[in-house]
Amino acid sequence: MHKQRHLINNFKLATELGAEVIRVKDDKVATAIIQVAEEKHITTVSIGKPALSLIEIILATNVFNQLLKKLANNNIDLIIMS
Repeated sequence: MHKQRHLINNFKLATELGAEVIRVKDDKVATAIIQVAEEKHITTVSIGKPALSLIEIILATNVFNQLLKKLANNNIDLIIMS
């Protein structure tokens, strides 16, 4: 419950600072991020760092590399927050 409350507070703060918070549910995370970014002409994508040490695994996957390449090709900044 604490994590959910923290997440809600972060969404509220982001909105107060002028961000548009978009939540999308999809099994293909990278594809969904790219699709929404292109549709909405998004210039910055912020994602949270996994709580586990999965960041090394994600960085090594083709999906994450595809996401990085596609975002770079569209001049979209990626911010990974811890």
